[in-house]
Amino acid sequence: AWHRLLVLGEQPAGLAPPLRFKAVLRYVLNLFGLGILLSLPMLPIMAIIGPMMISELDPEAIVGGEMLPLKFFIWPTIASLPLLYLGLRLCLILPGAAIENHVGLSGSWNYTSNKGAALPIIVLLAAAVSMAFQIIISGLASSLFEASVGLLTVFIVFQLTQYIGQLLGSLFVISVLSTMFNAFVQDKVK
Repeated sequence: AWHRLLVLGEQPAGLAPPLRFKAVLRYVLNLFGLGILLSLPMLPIMAIIGPMMISELDPEAIVGGEMLPLKFFIWPTIASLPLLYLGLRLCLILPGAAIENHVGLSGSWNYTSNKGAALPIIVLLAAAVSMAFQIIISGLASSLFEASVGLLTVFIVFQLTQYIGQLLGSLFVISVLSTMFNAFVQDKVK
C-alpha cells in the first residue's frame, strides 16, 4: 500500500487499504527471490569479514554492556556497498509488483543504467542511514545495560527499539524504492 501511495498517489478508501492478493503474492515472491539472489554474493564477503570481526571482539566488554566500537559498524557497511548497489539496480521489481506493473530483473537493470552519480549517492545515503540506526540501537541497549535497570527491562526496551528501527528502516527503504521507480521508470521526478 505504501508503494501504491507513493507511486500512484492512491489513497486508501477506509481504515485499511484493499488487499490485492495477486500483487502481494508477486511482491513476496520477488522479495524472496531477490533476497536469495543477493545473499549468494554476500556469503564470501561475510566469510572474510565475519571471522576478522569476531577475532577482535572483547567478550568481557559485551557482557559488561559496553557499546561495540565503530569499526564493528563501519566495516560491514563498507563491505556491503557493492551488494547494496547491485540490490538497488535490481529492486525496481518490488514497486513494480506492488502497483501491478511488471518490470522484471532485466527491466530494472536497464532502467537504472546510465544514471550518473544518482545510484552511488543513493547507496551511500542508504548505508549511512542503516549504520546510524544500528549505532543508535546499540548505544541505547548498552546505556540501558549500564544503568542496571534490570534484565527484563533491557530486553523489552531492546526489542521495542529493534521493532521501531525495523519499521522506520522499512519505511525508508520503501520510500527510496518508490522514489526510484517514479524517477527511473515513470520519469515523474525531474
